[in-house]
Amino acid sequence: GISTPNKILVKPAPLIFVEGLFTLTNDKLKDLMDFKIFVDASKEVRAERWWKRAPKRNIKNDLAGNTLFNRTFTMHDKFIEPSKHKADIIINAESKIEDTNKVIQQIANLIARPITFTGNLIKNFKKTRGRHFKN
Repeated sequence: GISTPNKILVKPAPLIFVEGLFTLTNDKLKDLMDFKIFVDASKEVRAERWWKRAPKRNIKNDLAGNTLFNRTFTMHDKFIEPSKHKADIIINAESKIEDTNKVIQQIANLIARPITFTGNLIKNFKKTRGRHFKN
């Protein structure tokens, strides 16, 4: 496949971040989360980023590459986009990294605990359902 599943041993911690496209589409995994964040980007930005990564994945801008691109975006619309409504916070991926870091720091301040990043699963986090941070 294009991406390789990696296994990371995560030791218990007050807060764990786990990231992944399909994290919120998996109900078993989603139900383990106390707090969920979705990082949202426009279709144009996602397309630009997809084609920028394409050469590293040996994908060319030809018929096969365009077919894969279209299939990827169809699957995004079918599975990923609807899952964002399962998140407690939606962060704008097109904002400046400094603004996103401020949001992350605000979240860390809410719990006043050290953070362990492994990527979208957040454990033992205060629930603030429905809050959306727009940067």
